[in-house]
Amino acid sequence: MKKWVKPFLIKEINNIQMHEELKEMHREEIAQSDEETLCHELTRYLNCHFGIGLGPAHYFTGSFGSVLANLPHNVFLKLKRMRNLFFVFTQFLGGEVKILYPLRPLQKGKICIVTFRLIDIEKMSSDALMGCIAHELAHVYLEQELTSIVSKEAWEDAEKEADELAIEWGFEDNIKVLRDFRKRDADKPKPA
Repeated sequence: MKKWVKPFLIKEINNIQMHEELKEMHREEIAQSDEETLCHELTRYLNCHFGIGLGPAHYFTGSFGSVLANLPHNVFLKLKRMRNLFFVFTQFLGGEVKILYPLRPLQKGKICIVTFRLIDIEKMSSDALMGCIAHELAHVYLEQELTSIVSKEAWEDAEKEADELAIEWGFEDNIKVLRDFRKRDADKPKPA
């Protein structure tokens, strides 16, 4: 977890309109909270929403919060200002759809819907899941409109750019585990 997380959360509490005694209680709770609680709390300050019927929702939101808490502060602040992220969980997407897939144009101020296959969440290690989330946040950060990409080369370039940015943010090990997961998953024989 990056050092900016606790001061950021305390600053956000200071900006909330409530009685000063309640603010002080919240500041003390943040100061004494464990890492898992701080990660969960951080998700409240990014414009993200999780669809109903998530299945393993706690597993996902815990990993999501961990990714947020390990982002550079300036990256988190840009994501916070950019858009509303909606995470939708589904069973069936189709073979060509990757694990997390933005469905709406990623224009500033717009909604970004990211679809996540439940079957992948169930199979992924937490490291692969964190790599996947960091990779997708990199797409959002770069404002890559993946639905408009038509060539395989352009798609691969966008994927490589998102991986490189996630690695720059400090998620190199997670991206490696994610790549290994995707390779193993792609190498499995398909049912006839």
